[in-house]
Amino acid sequence: MDMTSLAEPLIITVPVDGTSLVAETCNIMQAFPVHRLQPLPPSTKLLPLPTTASAHRTIPFVSSAAASSPSTSQLACSATAPDSPTAAFWDYQLLFASQRSETAEPVLLRAAHGSVPPDFPRGTYYLAGPGIFSDDHGSTVNPLDGHGYLRAFDFRGSSDEVWYSARYVATPAQREEREAATGRWRFTHRGPFSVLRGGRRVGNLKVMKNVANTSVLKWGPRLMCLWEGGHPYEIDPASLDTMGPVDLVGSDHGDRRQRDGGNRGRAVDVAAHLLKPILRGVFKMPPKRLLAHYKIDAKRNRLLMVSCNAEDMLLPRSTFTFYEFDYNYELKQKKEFVIPDHLMIHDWAFTDSHYVLLGNRIKLDIPGSLLAVSGLHPMISALAVNPSQPSTPIYVLPRFTQSPNQDRNWLVPIQAPSQQWALHTGNAFEERDGNGNLKIQLQASVCSYQWLNFHKMFGYNWRTGKLDPSFMNLVDGSEAMLPHLTQVSIELDAKGACYGCSVANLSNTWNRPADFPAINPDFSGQKNTYVYVGSSSGTRRFLPRFPFDSIVKLDLSNGSAKSWSTGNRMFVGEPIFVPKGIEEDDGYVLVVEYAVAKQMCYLVILDARRIGEAEAVVAKLEVPKHLTFPIGFHGFWISQLSPFFPPLYDLSTQPSELGGINVETET
Repeated sequence: MDMTSLAEPLIITVPVDGTSLVAETCNIMQAFPVHRLQPLPPSTKLLPLPTTASAHRTIPFVSSAAASSPSTSQLACSATAPDSPTAAFWDYQLLFASQRSETAEPVLLRAAHGSVPPDFPRGTYYLAGPGIFSDDHGSTVNPLDGHGYLRAFDFRGSSDEVWYSARYVATPAQREEREAATGRWRFTHRGPFSVLRGGRRVGNLKVMKNVANTSVLKWGPRLMCLWEGGHPYEIDPASLDTMGPVDLVGSDHGDRRQRDGGNRGRAVDVAAHLLKPILRGVFKMPPKRLLAHYKIDAKRNRLLMVSCNAEDMLLPRSTFTFYEFDYNYELKQKKEFVIPDHLMIHDWAFTDSHYVLLGNRIKLDIPGSLLAVSGLHPMISALAVNPSQPSTPIYVLPRFTQSPNQDRNWLVPIQAPSQQWALHTGNAFEERDGNGNLKIQLQASVCSYQWLNFHKMFGYNWRTGKLDPSFMNLVDGSEAMLPHLTQVSIELDAKGACYGCSVANLSNTWNRPADFPAINPDFSGQKNTYVYVGSSSGTRRFLPRFPFDSIVKLDLSNGSAKSWSTGNRMFVGEPIFVPKGIEEDDGYVLVVEYAVAKQMCYLVILDARRIGEAEAVVAKLEVPKHLTFPIGFHGFWISQLSPFFPPLYDLSTQPSELGGINVETET
């Protein structure tokens, strides 16, 4: 049965109070928790949150339209529920269930399985992602537009203690859209991927809704949550209070690398001059968009970041400015490259002497732009993928002034032989032979231009405000269109001329959809052997490809793959590697497991060397049910050995109430 044909009737026929369901749904669940597709009516009373010992306290967002999740006994859907389209549909919704509560103090997690090993490094795992997807007035948003919800797992007490805390990132948009006194939400910002249904649509210029939900970074003394379209927000590492926005990049020019584009280039300059006041004055976009993906050069102990000019999103050129900071945020280097191509970059890579960009080609959609500006369509409708070229442009840019192989024009891309849209990079490194020839290898997850659809990310339908899991689960024979892992090899001679470029699967034995490649961070920018990714086992008939339910360890030396999979009706997010020794795979892999059948989240600790064996899981730590959170995006591990590691929580003090904690001044 095609899930697409079933999803919409389910949405229409299932009542919001869950009291009389269609026959098949009765076999799945008796009561459905508050989530982004099924808001409860205003008359619904708030169920009390569970109480716990005085070691922690939660800040509930009291709302007549919000209720805590029902107990496990209320669910008719057990771990042995039939693998039907209906079960798959509801499981997908549960993965994106909103969480309106925060922890005012850290919560000690219970070990549901095993225990934290004695040699597990001391430190903190931060996980960023959206927290809420529906308001109290009928509007829903794409997960990409959900307000940032920062989660922290602290391995700082005794050897087997892990403390959990979570707070919303208090951006101006978040404070505007949540009423502090009542905790009710009313979305007023459209967001780039969403259209309001219970708010102002036509003429609504509140588009750039900085939700700080994409990634998190702890570097030097600062903890920051990042988003693709605005400044990062600094967070207090101990309390997770929001301190305010931080402008790390400014708007001045650095070492500028630009080619004369002739009349076409001058026309683009004129268009950019006209666009700047509109984007900055009307739509409140910063002059430079700091990308949410950063890199850390462990060899040089540097933080690498890249920004794009805001107006270039609508122009046939792309301005990329690269920044390198030391641990005290002193800017050690800044280089700007203006590329005569219309590109959208989400993630990138670096090597010892180069920055590497896999160019995703886009184009301006004129009819879509008019509908987007009017408020009838999402702002992303102004852009469309551009599959006009059969190849993928790869820009290998000199990282340093004296970088080798500089005789070539670096702004002319190397054309990879296949067309692919780059999603996330795992690592890149370079090797040089005795004749000065250079080989660059890049590991990345990519997908097809034919599959990628800005309007349907995560299966979100902005017209109905609902999620459709069938978008992420194409029929058999189309797996190659979905996110999968590749290795790009580029060969340059001593003068910089390219004499070879190939694209191959990253593994000889694992070809299932996969994303979120992660490595031992100590090997970033250097030759690595192992890559850890989120993937799917394919055991779910109606969710065979996404959400992911497996962590796969790829051995690049021989192309082999070993995997660990969760149980039935359980999913996983992005893996994070935590090193504990010198050897590359000597460490642990952290990943969050979402047990939708129980409406629970677990932090899973895997022994990196034992993935593929029966005893790979060394511990599963249970997040309290009333604090179960929706799927996260990207995380970060900070070791206690860091000189700027934040102080341990003082559990003897009473927390202050949420509110009055935000600083508007930009640094």
